[in-house]
Amino acid sequence: MTQRLKPTHDKFGIIDGFPYPNHKGLMAASEVLKAKGANIVVIDGSGHFAVAAATTTLCYGVILDAADETTSSTAGATEKTIIPATSFPRMRMKVLTGAVAQTDVGKTCDLVLSSNRMGVNVDASTYDPILILEVDIVNNEIIGTFNPVNLTGYSGTV
Repeated sequence: MTQRLKPTHDKFGIIDGFPYPNHKGLMAASEVLKAKGANIVVIDGSGHFAVAAATTTLCYGVILDAADETTSSTAGATEKTIIPATSFPRMRMKVLTGAVAQTDVGKTCDLVLSSNRMGVNVDASTYDPILILEVDIVNNEIIGTFNPVNLTGYSGTV
């Protein structure tokens, strides 16, 4: 029997309708954002938000409703709404590497970046920033959230 996500969501990224705590964040220079997929971010060395890499372990959060765009070439000139990972937002994500199975529910996986979206790799569990909550084996997609072990953005100011 095939498993489909319930309810069916027509977009990738944040899917829940209730308001998550959020804040405005200044983006790093020339970050490429995609409308398809979750735009998961980390904090760079200068305190700006940057798109997470495939090797990211410590995530800060996710951008709410990003369009296909590139942020300003000047760091801090583009402002985006960020939902902190500690809010555990539910995100619909495409599986870009591997084939999702029902047995993947409750497991963690890695991120994958392609030219047109951020998704997940269910064949890799090296960095594990994403926790799989639901699977759609027909469309090879997941509903996931942040792995509570891999949250960042909290450290002393000195």
